[in-house]
Amino acid sequence: MRTACPPLISTIVRLKRELETVRRTRELHRAKRRKVPFPVLADLDRTVYRAYGLGKALGIQQSGTFLIDAAGTVRYANRATVPLGALKEPALLAAIAQSHTSFAGAS
Repeated sequence: MRTACPPLISTIVRLKRELETVRRTRELHRAKRRKVPFPVLADLDRTVYRAYGLGKALGIQQSGTFLIDAAGTVRYANRATVPLGALKEPALLAAIAQSHTSFAGAS
């Protein structure tokens, strides 16, 4: 966007950040309403996002699906650049089953 008005640019940038915060907060509320049986993270400053190796590839925002067990071990990780590419449901379900079996066997 080209403009000779720097305050306009800074306002647009701020509003874009605020919109992203609203979207992520909405996802947290949606998870709470659905009573999902696991914690949900809203990574507003993308610290965790970057720590798991996500970023932009070919100018496209990457997405990812991660399963982390109660001990903090990553049991499943899949990163993708295409929409919906981060969800490999059969592999994720297998990792959940394996994680549950491992957890149940440890007690």
